Amino acid sequence: MKIFYNQVPQEWVTPTNRALAEWSSFNNLLNMRRVFYRADADIVISGEAEIGLNSSPAGADFPDVANGSVGKFVTINLNYDDNQNLALTPNLRYYIMTHELGHNLGLTHFDPIGFMAPNFTEVHENWGGISPTEANTISQTLFPIDPR
Repeated sequence: MKIFYNQVPQEWVTPTNRALAEWSSFNNLLNMRRVFYRADADIVISGEAEIGLNSSPAGADFPDVANGSVGKFVTINLNYDDNQNLALTPNLRYYIMTHELGHNLGLTHFDPIGFMAPNFTEVHENWGGISPTEANTISQTLFPIDPR
């Protein structure tokens, strides 16, 4: 999967790179990598001001059900207010970006995967990445074995 960064704020670049590596590391069926031409991208990550929304740091599209492709966009909310909400450290940004990319792949807040819960807290500051149990659940959900 090819990912293009469109005006991604500098403080999100390293956490986003870590999230791409995280998704690429847990099985051999998924490879996320950054590309430098938007036309080559499967997913575009953009920094955008979400008008009237200062409590959500990011959001993502789900796959198009009609053709099964991945969700096309992740939006980093430039209006997220660190003064009124939990301050975003590099580790929380990594956690959030891993979560949002999960939505692009089709995972929801209702899937039994810890990092896909709808909220994040200070506890997630110490998140250690996709666990083996989560990797197994993700693999079964996104890459089921064809019974033929």
